[in-house]
Amino acid sequence: MYFSIIIPIFNVEKYLSQCLSSIENQTFHDYELILVDDGSTDGSGHICDDFKSFHDNSLVVHQKNAGQASARNAGLRLAHGEYVIFIDSDDFIISDDFLQDIYEKAQSTSSELIMYKFCKYYDGKDTPETCAFSMAAAEGMDSVEEILLSLVKNDAFYGAPWLKAIHRQVLVDYNIEFEEGLVGEDMEWMCHLLTCITSVSVIDKPYIAYRQREGSTSKTNKLKNLKDYIYLMKKWSGGGTDNSCISEQRREAFGGIMAKYYANLMICYVRADDPQKSVYYDCIKDMRFLLKFSMSKRPKMVHIVSRILGFRGALLMLSLLDKVKG
Repeated sequence: MYFSIIIPIFNVEKYLSQCLSSIENQTFHDYELILVDDGSTDGSGHICDDFKSFHDNSLVVHQKNAGQASARNAGLRLAHGEYVIFIDSDDFIISDDFLQDIYEKAQSTSSELIMYKFCKYYDGKDTPETCAFSMAAAEGMDSVEEILLSLVKNDAFYGAPWLKAIHRQVLVDYNIEFEEGLVGEDMEWMCHLLTCITSVSVIDKPYIAYRQREGSTSKTNKLKNLKDYIYLMKKWSGGGTDNSCISEQRREAFGGIMAKYYANLMICYVRADDPQKSVYYDCIKDMRFLLKFSMSKRPKMVHIVSRILGFRGALLMLSLLDKVKG
């Protein structure tokens, strides 16, 4: 079994069939599909069972609702493939050669981590938008550090697990799972992974249609989002609790990644409509030193504005820009 494809599922009956069909249409067939129904109350669980009845290489797990991290971990513990691929249940694959391309890249490079691109997809439109970033500069590089720095500088690094194929043994050897109970567990998982890998490669091609919809986890702006985001930023802003094993260049890449995440945290703060968010104001302000590690456009802009207008002025600017954009 070459690939283990893991899909966490919760109340997505409107989108799940499209996701499953995009996997069913793949030209490469040496994979197992692990569907983890995380306590869905709509028809998602039935869709999973119906799909399994026609596909011997699929496995369905029904569990009580425990969150996306728990569902991914449940799937990971059952995986047998050489590489693990995560797909979100409301997204879908836009190329039938996705698995074939990943297989060929893995065979030619033996990379522990293979990264690729996505396109945003808005309901009601016929096709996904054009991918807004390029990984081309990193394709010819060899070391983990060179590739990470190139991606960060070109604003082409994204931490989402559904943009990566990971050698399963790395996840097993370093006990890399998703921290349950968090909003933003993707960041924690990604940071843990980046401290452990010894080889990485990229494919400068979009494969995933990233669905933009109201009500998804990434669209909510609650007080817990801020609390968990701050916890993760503090935990990983230095490259982890024990970063002595990573190189100076990788630590530099971590700085650029954290600067981008910090700019996103500021946006999360201005979007949150809970009046109690002010309890986190000083804590977020104290972490603004992360902006000095900025490498890409957005955090660089926020850094310049914060130096001119101060932290409160930068928040005001982000709020105004967000309203204009929205």
